[in-house]
Amino acid sequence: MKNKILIIVTLITATAASVGLLSWLGLEKGRIVVVNGGTSTSPTSVFAKSYVSAYQEGDFQLGKNCDDTQKVAQKYSNSVRLLTNDHIASAIRRGEACDTNINPNRIVLVADNHFQVCRLPETSIKLTDAGVTLGRASVHPVEAFNADFNASNPGVDLKTIPFKGSKNVLQAVLNGDINWGIIASSIATPMIEQDKIVCEYDTTPKGSATGKSLNDHFNLNLDGFMLKYMLVAENTKTVTIDELKKAANSAEFQMYLVKGGFYNISTNVTASHVADIVKSGIEKANYGK
Repeated sequence: MKNKILIIVTLITATAASVGLLSWLGLEKGRIVVVNGGTSTSPTSVFAKSYVSAYQEGDFQLGKNCDDTQKVAQKYSNSVRLLTNDHIASAIRRGEACDTNINPNRIVLVADNHFQVCRLPETSIKLTDAGVTLGRASVHPVEAFNADFNASNPGVDLKTIPFKGSKNVLQAVLNGDINWGIIASSIATPMIEQDKIVCEYDTTPKGSATGKSLNDHFNLNLDGFMLKYMLVAENTKTVTIDELKKAANSAEFQMYLVKGGFYNISTNVTASHVADIVKSGIEKANYGK
């Protein structure tokens, strides 16, 4: 009897050692890694982390850029990478690789988000006032936007200041370091709800139902200046696309999306969605050239 027990224990130990104890016991089955390219506090990272939370069994990793994000995701058995039009635009500007040849059946979710143009509630300075300052994330063509705004509004001398990201722009507005800030809706919305900031304008297309479009109020053409998000299933060894979509459609993640001002949300993705995010990325990359 003792010999039989010893043999069984030996077999268990050998099996566990050869394939990994957690994997052999099934404790890793279904666990995923979600990878985003950029800083850990960017709107895109907040998005990715919120999806990890909704999935419940996952981890978050950072990639350096679009190409590196995919390479990091490929290291894991179950992985999802976040692709945005900003990632595509940055890769084009820098001459870096960015794989956009994506099978729609591998896409978990798509969603759009725009920017809010905000100030402190007590600020009376207008965007057209002399010496007004406006903050914007440096990933966008800040100088081109500044020149476009001033050219479209004769007599205006807007000074657009680059920041690392939307959270930094928000903090500068709250500190009173700048008069106005262009902030991703997903970052601005909680502050709006707390009456910390007032957002008079946004970057929605001309004729938008919000009635706040910069395009309409200041004779601009920023229709491509929205954020387009796409969650792509890179590896699915022990998870299914349906399981990944279930988390995307969960009450927790959908609540995050609604509160963050996301729209055009869908888990029923087609080739046209892929073409749309690529087109938007190219437009962003070429803006100001």
